[in-house]
Amino acid sequence: MTRRNDLAAWLLAGAVAGQVGGVVYGLVMRHLGVIESIAALVRLPPSAVGGWIVHMIVAGVIGAGFAALIRRQEHSAGDLLFWGLIYGAAWWIIGPLTLAPLLIRREALAWDLTSAQETFPMLLGHLQYGVTTSLALLVWQRSAFERPTVGCAVRGVLAGVVAAALTGKALVDQGLLGHFVGIGDHAPSASLWLGVLATGAVSGLAFAAVVPTVRDSAGAALVRGFVFGFLAWILVPMTIVGLATRGMLPWGMGFAHDAFPGLLAYLLFGGILGLAYQWLSVAWRVLFAETTADEDEGYGTEGLRALGRGSAAGIAGGLLYTVMLARLGSFEGIAQLMRADNPAVGVLVHAVVSVIWGAVYGLLFRRQTYGIGSAVGWGVAFGFFIWVVGPNTLFAVLTGQTPDWSADSTAPRTASLVGHLVYGAVLGVGFHYFESRHNPWWQPRRERLEARADQRRRQLQTSAPAIWALVMLVALMLPIIFGGSDEMGRNAMRAESTSNEERGPPMDDMQPMR
Repeated sequence: MTRRNDLAAWLLAGAVAGQVGGVVYGLVMRHLGVIESIAALVRLPPSAVGGWIVHMIVAGVIGAGFAALIRRQEHSAGDLLFWGLIYGAAWWIIGPLTLAPLLIRREALAWDLTSAQETFPMLLGHLQYGVTTSLALLVWQRSAFERPTVGCAVRGVLAGVVAAALTGKALVDQGLLGHFVGIGDHAPSASLWLGVLATGAVSGLAFAAVVPTVRDSAGAALVRGFVFGFLAWILVPMTIVGLATRGMLPWGMGFAHDAFPGLLAYLLFGGILGLAYQWLSVAWRVLFAETTADEDEGYGTEGLRALGRGSAAGIAGGLLYTVMLARLGSFEGIAQLMRADNPAVGVLVHAVVSVIWGAVYGLLFRRQTYGIGSAVGWGVAFGFFIWVVGPNTLFAVLTGQTPDWSADSTAPRTASLVGHLVYGAVLGVGFHYFESRHNPWWQPRRERLEARADQRRRQLQTSAPAIWALVMLVALMLPIIFGGSDEMGRNAMRAESTSNEERGPPMDDMQPMR
């Protein structure tokens, strides 16, 4: 039995990796002032020593559980990282929102918006636990994973610089370039631009390290980069820069609300990074690898079919979204794209845009979905990306305005986010339906069905399900962050922080844990 398939070896590796993640997360909880309360899980009086002991035991057990869950996955380093993220998010729900109120505070389940906002720092901590644990497990089992090459590193740096330059341009137009490096509102300067491009290069190098080989479509690469951008937002402006400039973790709702433009910037940056890296990898293979295409049809023919299927699916998704827009009375606003205010013009513009985005989806996600589940997953993720690019960015540009990525300006577009997620789901299912009905005469039906079943099985064994779940996590995080804009809540946080000054240094708008 190989080490990879040996359950005992994987459990041991997971337990050790969980201990490493537990040290990082324990330092976070110590910083937040909640490590002492962990001892109450086993009926011990609150103490730092007891809290650390209980926490490290739990961290090891949870790490072993993570190793057991992903042991049989055909994962790359990136797959392991994304599974670690969603595993950490799951334990945020299980721990602070479920077990903590039941076992420590003897209260009801904390499954409400207020509790989610209060435990937002713990969500970031659990995500970092998942990342640290997955990276530690990667080091332990490094022989089981593909190692990046010099070519991967070069492509990653190039893709990161390009993505940072394009995203930085959007931030400059809003006067928010400093949010990319986590220093808030700063006037553009040569040194600031250098920091942005350097951050992009390092992020691109990290992306290449965890995703050395591109094996799927451009659409999947876009979504993978989209999720990687979310992780980069947590690690760079929310953690590294905060520790370097403030000497603390600025994870409170007030700071997250103020740093929200950086979240949209990093999501856009990640999507561009994923696409650029994928296209550079394809170009590299064409130029140097001397591989032959495995297309059933010529590139032109398949591309035209994808355009047609995507356009048709876009019409279906657009029709359903039309009903939602009519209830919201949004067609007058959409008509502004044509410098008009007639609802009929808005309906026409909406139909055209739905077709265009559907065609883009068809080109990016062809031969990527192999079942209804994957169709919904990729479609919803693409719908989220459209929401970041469309209503929050391109709409303002095309109407002669400056995009506004602040939390206060973005919060009213939450209904539009829901509509885009629905549109993406219908688009994904519709495209899958049209694509799955294609029956080339030269390929036996049995062979085609077996290939599709094998592709579906392989996709489910990668991080694709984790990526879909992470996209939904980011979508669900937005109302939590938007809630931080409520003035009463912000005043309450300041008052609570003032009343607890004796317990430690100020937390910079950090909301104390219950």
